[in-house]
Amino acid sequence: MIKELWAKYSTYVFIGIGALILIVALVFIGQWWAGRSANALADRLRQEFQVENRALYDNLAVLKDRTQQLEQQYSIQKGELDKIRRNQKGSATDAFNNPDKKVAASYFDNTIDSYIPSN
Repeated sequence: MIKELWAKYSTYVFIGIGALILIVALVFIGQWWAGRSANALADRLRQEFQVENRALYDNLAVLKDRTQQLEQQYSIQKGELDKIRRNQKGSATDAFNNPDKKVAASYFDNTIDSYIPSN
């Protein structure tokens, strides 16, 4: 019985196994081909993007450098201004002991102007 089934269907079994092997081989070849093509396309697009945007990258680098310079100058100037304000401000005792009453008036005027109410 098995010999009869084998004799009758062996051709179909071999054709099925061959077709399965062919399909698996075609899938692997297709993946290899698509991967290679996708990598080539990605490389080409990357190069085009870099060429088109080189000027933008250069401008960004210049602006970043300029921003750092301005931040450094700002911090230096802010420190100097804070130092000057501390030296000029004095204390309430200094303002009252000064014979010129305009000094006391300007001290309290500055104190009121710089007051920030808490929440």
